[in-house]
Amino acid sequence: MQKAKEHNVVREDAKVDEVIVELNKAIQGFETEPTTNSDKEKLESSFYSLQRKIRNLKQFSSEYNKYKSSIKNLDDSLKPIEFLREKDSEIIKTSIFEQLVTAYTKDLNTIRKSYSNNTPIDRQVNDNVKDLEKEKEIIKSKLDLLPKENKSFESEREKYFFLGQVKSKLEIFSSESSPILTSYDEEIGALEAEIEQLIVLNTEEKRELTIKLTEEIISEYIKESDKALANYSTYQPVFDYKNKTLLLRKPKTSYIENVGSSSNHMFLHLFFSLAMHEVIFQNKSPFVAPFLIIDQPSRPYYGTNGKRKTDDPESDDYKIKKAFELLDRFIETRKSNNGDFQMIVLEHIPIETVTNLKNIHIVEEFFNGNALIPKSYIE
Repeated sequence: MQKAKEHNVVREDAKVDEVIVELNKAIQGFETEPTTNSDKEKLESSFYSLQRKIRNLKQFSSEYNKYKSSIKNLDDSLKPIEFLREKDSEIIKTSIFEQLVTAYTKDLNTIRKSYSNNTPIDRQVNDNVKDLEKEKEIIKSKLDLLPKENKSFESEREKYFFLGQVKSKLEIFSSESSPILTSYDEEIGALEAEIEQLIVLNTEEKRELTIKLTEEIISEYIKESDKALANYSTYQPVFDYKNKTLLLRKPKTSYIENVGSSSNHMFLHLFFSLAMHEVIFQNKSPFVAPFLIIDQPSRPYYGTNGKRKTDDPESDDYKIKKAFELLDRFIETRKSNNGDFQMIVLEHIPIETVTNLKNIHIVEEFFNGNALIPKSYIE
């Protein structure tokens, strides 16, 4: 903006919104009439005039203080009069003694009044200086907005290059490629309307409701997992917000169980991860992608390729199958709610464990030399 004013692309006295309009006109080929230096000269003249007045007043104040100081010295020379007054009874007086002492005493009092520290003249001068200083600052701020000197482009090429840079910056900061509006009243009005429509939520209350919703969803997952949690299948979930952990509470008590076994911990991880994504989906939050990667949930188990025991609640096969059924139902629920979700699970379990689950798609089996990274790539 300063450079545009210095090169007379826009008027020196143009305000911010006027500068933008004039820059757009210059880009489109309209010439802006250069302003004369009359306003600037007037401001500079006023500025220097105020400086002189302030300097003169300060000089006067300094000289006046010197004057009061010299008067004070006269006071010292007249102090013997006070001594004579104190020794009045011991002095042999002449016919003119009383007349002289009275006159000198009067002069002494007059001198003392004249050099008092804060006279009306002092106050008036100080007030005038303060007023002039304020006026000078106002004029200085106006001068700061004007270019220090008027310049001209060395060539038409330099001028058009400068206008091209200005156009690019205007397009970046403009919401549209069209010329920037001279007034922002509509935008300000729209923003104010949005602010008025904002609902200030009670964050504490919202947090409590979200925690209860999370616990309610996890309760359903626990029921679906049936006997996979063994002794904890009837326990109630408790989300510890402070430590961000999922706990289990014994039914109809306030006792929090110290859950053991890696199998139970694995299920708690699944419950919590799925519940969080369900809450995010219900709240329509755009900040978390509907995507989850799970690496080997069967790690706590030791299944074999022999006879499977998927009906025995105590068996590893039963528990890992229940875990995959939970994941399958989660995807089914999301599809029924017209939502999207992608889940990638890396596993070592036999393919038969998930064959009958319709929402699980086997991408590839890696065994007998078939690897995620083929051996030929390494060699």
